[in-house]
Amino acid sequence: TVRKLVMASKEVKAELKAAREAIRREEYKDALKHCKIVLKLDKDNYNALLFVGKCASEMNEFDQARFAFQKAIEVDESASSAWQGLAVLLEKKEKNEEFQVELLNTYDKLAKLNENDLTKWIEFKTKQGFLYKRLKRINEAVECWDCLASKDGPNRLKWTKLVAVELNKK
Repeated sequence: TVRKLVMASKEVKAELKAAREAIRREEYKDALKHCKIVLKLDKDNYNALLFVGKCASEMNEFDQARFAFQKAIEVDESASSAWQGLAVLLEKKEKNEEFQVELLNTYDKLAKLNENDLTKWIEFKTKQGFLYKRLKRINEAVECWDCLASKDGPNRLKWTKLVAVELNKK
């Protein structure tokens, strides 16, 4: 009934607020308890999934964090918070080849989501370019940096120099 929905909505809001406060205090286990209550009421609650990802990441529970961020992305693919959480998580495991392609794809998605915010777009394209270089995928790295040079007009020379310097490194 409508009354049950209203009560559930109020409970969800209260539990999310409690989870947010617990995260602020770095009490991640406590925050997870509040998130689980929310997810029992609404298994696709984006904020609860995001908070679970954050808490699990902080507790070094990689698989749980990854699953939560991926589930949040399924709920709302166009919201960048879950993508950013996933990127931060994958950056912790960047040396593991298994996650490098996923990280490249995550940077690409974040760049696309932030096309209207030049600063963020540059941040993600730069990270993507350097990761391509570390993976010895030089053509893709150069493509990234050329893209940066063409979009970031005032800094075109900086990006052109970067390409030259990076290509001369062994």
